[in-house]
This record gives sequence, structure tokens and C-alpha cells, in this order.
Amino acid sequence: MNGPAFFGHVADYSSTTSIIAFVLIAVAILFIYLYNSLSMRRSQLDRQLAHIRIILKRRAELARQLAPDLPEFPLSAPIAEQLRMDTEAAAVVKELQEPDPEPLTEYNELEKTLNDTIGPCRVSLEQYNRIVENPDANWAMRLFRFEPRERF
Repeated sequence: MNGPAFFGHVADYSSTTSIIAFVLIAVAILFIYLYNSLSMRRSQLDRQLAHIRIILKRRAELARQLAPDLPEFPLSAPIAEQLRMDTEAAAVVKELQEPDPEPLTEYNELEKTLNDTIGPCRVSLEQYNRIVENPDANWAMRLFRFEPRERF
């Protein structure tokens, strides 16, 4: 016997068929690893974007509580547009004379949370988009349905 027996057969790891099978298995494992890595990155990014949208939605609600004359906040708008509207609402809220302290405190805390969340999200967003938009991997991204996310 040359090697270990597998169900009564002798394993021959030097044959061309065995080498090709090992290479194909290694390539398949590599593709599974890359797909899972990118899929995990996409889901983390989607959670970060959802967190930012939730913060922006709550800040819009609080801003309308503090200043009822503010325009309605479009929830389906892109994040860049929501951030622009949030900045305009923040300017209006800062100019208010004697606002209600409880919503104002929560509004200011959410501003700090938003600022802490946006930086890492933008970095993750750029990394993800750079990978997905890479022309060398464009065929794989279309195959696995990875699409770039909106920049803000």
C-alpha cells in the first residue's frame, strides 16, 4: 500500500486527476471565502446606513417638535439629501428662542451620535464601493449581484 486507504482504495496523491481536484477544491474554497467576506461587509454597511437613517429620522421628528414650521422630512430621499436637510434643520433649531429642553437635549445627543457614526460609515462605504467598482472584478460583482452603495 502506498498511502492511507479510503473505503478500501489506496489514495494516490501524485496523479494528475488528484492534483487537478485539489486545485479546483482550493479555488472553490477561495471563491466561497471571498464571497462571504464581501457579503459580510455589505451587510455591515447596510446596518450602518440603516442606523444613520434612523438617527436622521429621529432628529427630523425632534426638529419638527422644536420648530413646527420646518418642512416635512422625506424618508425615501438619499442620505446626502437627508443630511443636507438635517443641517438646515439644525441651523433653525440653534436659532430658536427658549426651546423645550428635553427634546433639545435628545436632539444634541443624536447629533453627537450621528457625527460619530458618519465617519466610519463613509470609510466603509468607500472601501466597499472601491471593491465593487473595480474593473478587474466587474464580472464577479455582477454575477454575485454586489452593487455600489450611494456616496454621501
